[in-house]
Amino acid sequence: MSHFYADIQGNRGKATRGGSKESGIQGHIRGWSVGVRVYVKYDKESDRDIVTVYKTSGSNGNSSSELIAKWCDVLRDYHRICDGCISRFKCFTE
Repeated sequence: MSHFYADIQGNRGKATRGGSKESGIQGHIRGWSVGVRVYVKYDKESDRDIVTVYKTSGSNGNSSSELIAKWCDVLRDYHRICDGCISRFKCFTE
């Protein structure tokens, strides 16, 4: 069984993927000039799942990205991370 699981729906139907604690999982959903890249990974040191979201410039060839959110599985408030992670991950709103 996968530790992480993702699904996506488009004009060719639904696709799913699984990811392990070692691989994590990521996806980039985008239009021509805007998008988001989402990473979910397991952090061994804190024993937490960490979600990181970046705003991207989409499919137009510009590879810029900007961190917009990061959180762990303990706190689901998008701008906070738990005390166990706080010393290792800087909150993007600070």
